[in-house]
Amino acid sequence: MDIIFKYSDRIVVMHQGKILASGSPEEIRQNETVKDAVFGPPMLELQGINTYRGQAQILRQVSLTVGEKESVCLVGRNGAGKTTTIDSIIGLLPLRSGKITFQGQDIGGLPAYRRARLGIGYAPEDAGLFPDLTVAENFQICRLLAKASDGRRRLPRLTNGSSPCFPRSGN
Repeated sequence: MDIIFKYSDRIVVMHQGKILASGSPEEIRQNETVKDAVFGPPMLELQGINTYRGQAQILRQVSLTVGEKESVCLVGRNGAGKTTTIDSIIGLLPLRSGKITFQGQDIGGLPAYRRARLGIGYAPEDAGLFPDLTVAENFQICRLLAKASDGRRRLPRLTNGSSPCFPRSGN
């Protein structure tokens, strides 16, 4: 997409056989209808966040959008702000300014446990909490704090049929 935006004067976006939008690359990039059709509504959005660790400003005007159907990976050298970005999203570090929304809800002022109840989870690579589970099963652990529609907590069933808190014997 970056190459298309870089070398095009005009772009026509089609969706399901119909013209959805046309215009300059910048007009298309900002077009909410195109964003929704291509990426789905944003699941997570960071808008100009600034985060400090002590007196040191680590994040400066960081913006990021993750669509419902997207997978995003933060990559960078040590000290680039990857962990601080994650800690800001999950609520372990307060924002000095900016906005974080999850499924359209402003979560910037919510404590970490409330964000977890919304379905935001974190599986650090070195935690070793459930080392015998697969990556997918470790991610499912995040759902432990999520509430069902009736307000009751549910223990998810993992792909091997066990619960993360009550594994099958022999697993």
